[in-house]
Amino acid sequence: MTKPATILFINLYTEMGGNEVAVLNLANSLDRSRFTPVMMFNRSGPFANRAEACGIETVIVGYQTVMLHRLAIPGVFWTNIKASRAIYQYLKRADIDIIQCSDVLSLLLICMPVLRLRIPVVYSVVFYYEWLRVLLFNMLALLIVDKIVANSDGVMEELRRRVLFLNNKMTVVHNGVDTSVFRPSEKGERDLLREELRETASTRIVGMVARFDPVKGHETFLASAEIILRRRPDVKFVVIGGVLMSDALPAWKVYYEKIMQLYEKSGLGHSVRFLDHREKIHDFMRNLDVLVCPSTREAFGLVVPEALASGVPVVVSGGVGALEAVKDQAGVYKAEAGDAESFARGVEHALDEKQRRAPLDLSKAFLENISLQKYGKQFERIYSEVRPQA
Repeated sequence: MTKPATILFINLYTEMGGNEVAVLNLANSLDRSRFTPVMMFNRSGPFANRAEACGIETVIVGYQTVMLHRLAIPGVFWTNIKASRAIYQYLKRADIDIIQCSDVLSLLLICMPVLRLRIPVVYSVVFYYEWLRVLLFNMLALLIVDKIVANSDGVMEELRRRVLFLNNKMTVVHNGVDTSVFRPSEKGERDLLREELRETASTRIVGMVARFDPVKGHETFLASAEIILRRRPDVKFVVIGGVLMSDALPAWKVYYEKIMQLYEKSGLGHSVRFLDHREKIHDFMRNLDVLVCPSTREAFGLVVPEALASGVPVVVSGGVGALEAVKDQAGVYKAEAGDAESFARGVEHALDEKQRRAPLDLSKAFLENISLQKYGKQFERIYSEVRPQA
């Protein structure tokens, strides 16, 4: 029998944000008779633990995850030079067929090892790049990347306008959803969200599920909550998500503190609750009446198809890439990014429609389009292109 091709996923973060969930979903969706996933991290953590729980081999190499401008700091520079050498030694002795990664820092770490060992590289673009990142990416991708996979057409189109000589390497694959766990609530099932919030079944709960990141639009969510509460006293609001990756991205902690100050000044009090990150978010997602995704601009936004698969209508800004994947599925209400009144109208419309109508009709076409099976098959075709032996 032909040995399965080994895919090494290089991960910069060990906490579970949306992009990390997407990587784990991908690894789990691969046909293990043809592909064996291996995960590389710089330390142990929730992501590595979940990968191991899924039977995925993990490898620890001590690279330092920092913003690109901090790579010039001597201590950081030499730490990552040593890590690059360690990656080279690992690749020499391990039987790795393809490397997959999703950040320019990863490309810097693997550049020399890949040039020496000639291992194909699949690179995922999962957010919008600033100019420094675009320039570094363009240079490194020309040297070592075989296939560039954007998670939305919006990301790919912007990248095409800003890079040179890479168009023939680009394609789009939308993130998949595990519909075995993201599913509508069943009759008699516990309402874990209302139990934790100590709310009754009659209370309408509007939620936002997101880490604290400046693109997520928490300010708009709070402002729309103020507007709705003037007209709908039966509604409560919840924000589920924590401050992730703050060591590497200190601006996210500053943003969290800004949002907390805004909340305290708003007078919203117990009408808005904040819950920390939840590992099994699907158990809470299906208990929402409406999910709000007010991101100013987001490459994908996995919570949008996850909520719909859970039978929950969504109010989402037009700059969220997941709209490409959900297409004409019922229960999607578009709002203007940054416009609290627009989001308030969308939430009220969604609440009224939910009260009048039966649960969301999840079409077979929609569920197939967002399925992990489709997600995995698309990447398996890409792996076979960059390494035909796979």
